[in-house]
Amino acid sequence: VRDELLERTDTALAELDRHLDGLVVQVGGMIRDIRTFVPKRSTTGQKMAFLQLEDLTGSVEVVVFTRVFDECIELMRQDSVVIIRGKVESQGEDASEREDQEGERPKILAEAVYALDDPRLLGWKRNSVVSIAIEATEIGQLASLKKALQQHRGDVPVVLAISAEDRVDEITLGDEFCVNPSPALERAVHGLLGEGRYAVTTHRVKSPPRENRRGGAQAYASARG
Repeated sequence: VRDELLERTDTALAELDRHLDGLVVQVGGMIRDIRTFVPKRSTTGQKMAFLQLEDLTGSVEVVVFTRVFDECIELMRQDSVVIIRGKVESQGEDASEREDQEGERPKILAEAVYALDDPRLLGWKRNSVVSIAIEATEIGQLASLKKALQQHRGDVPVVLAISAEDRVDEITLGDEFCVNPSPALERAVHGLLGEGRYAVTTHRVKSPPRENRRGGAQAYASARG
């Protein structure tokens, strides 16, 4: 299911790092481990869960609070392949927690969990831009580059960063040159222009403050304890 995951996600698990703290990502993979429980301080008896999600690049812990858990309970099975949209969190609620968690990998606080074939994902598009760096002296390669782009048509815009002496001009190509980012396209660009000329930049949004944030933090802390 590698190709389906690539089409429905914007972040590989190996990319998760502190620089994404507070941002919303869409990741996917297999649930390798799941622990469901009722938080100690719960007054309703509703469950939450810790998931260990794994893709071909790495793994991450996902926290599924009660509201989201109730919406996706049918998907909470070991070895299920799921898509998760959520907030990256690499820091605790206060300074002492941040100090205690120093060196830990970020986790994801799930905002939604989908089956791989969920129809709601069909209209989703990765908010990305492909950047290609080219020297002004390499303009003769544009015809070959145009052909390579047209062989990998998609819906992601392409920006050419043209370097000339002490300046760099960025040109956004027309819709007819939008591409589907892939390893094959990266290899084609590198074959024409050399290594390090191709990059995919994903634009991510900041997650709004979670309602009842302190209650969620207490549930998380009590479960850990």
